[in-house]
Amino acid sequence: MNRSILVIQHHSAEGPGRIKDWAQQSGVKLNCVMADSFFSPAPHLGQVTEQVAEQLAEQKAEQIIKDYLAVVILGGPMNVEDNPQWMAVERQVIARLIAHKQPIIAICLGAQLVASELGATVYALEQAENGWHSVNLISDTPTHLMVPQWHEQGFEFSASILAKHSLQILASSSACKQQIYQNSHILGIQFHPEWDTLQMHALQQAFADACPFDIAELDKNDQYEESQQQLAHWLFNKLDERLTR
Repeated sequence: MNRSILVIQHHSAEGPGRIKDWAQQSGVKLNCVMADSFFSPAPHLGQVTEQVAEQLAEQKAEQIIKDYLAVVILGGPMNVEDNPQWMAVERQVIARLIAHKQPIIAICLGAQLVASELGATVYALEQAENGWHSVNLISDTPTHLMVPQWHEQGFEFSASILAKHSLQILASSSACKQQIYQNSHILGIQFHPEWDTLQMHALQQAFADACPFDIAELDKNDQYEESQQQLAHWLFNKLDERLTR
């Protein structure tokens, strides 16, 4: 059985976080790539034609399906609507992986990219969700989870799109009604279950005052460590359910 997972990053400071810990425990190898280089045509080609982009997307999708058990698509500071050339290729690859039923775990921007290819609307929130917030889990334990959030956009699936792809919505928050969606091969998460303390340090160093997490202050919070432990337990269970069957 193939025990390798492709991890697609959209910023060098937004890595797999505690997913690395799960992989080590589960005997799974992670191969992390940067999206803007992995999905870019050769630099000498410059602006490429639609045909060249489609050929590249087909090649990348075939490679991923052949070489990897699953794909993890992480977050990033850009928006779906930005859609630079490399993201346009990434979206075509995602569409091919969905059609193939390749297992996908998608987080924040990744979840928005996958949702968009499934037919959901990606929209600007009335108020950004930044920092630690509570989400309500549907048919899960615990029923509430404190999670790190950092996003200004959300996804919204219509009832018809949910039915078309056999999707369920599994969580909501006060600012964002759809926080998790899943079917048999896709798990999309709007919040960041992968962000452990080390990952938050990296974010703070990379984004300075723009980062909504102050590690020094979090360390003084008696609830912080408990929230991180609950988050790790929840994420590891989800990864076990989907990737070690």
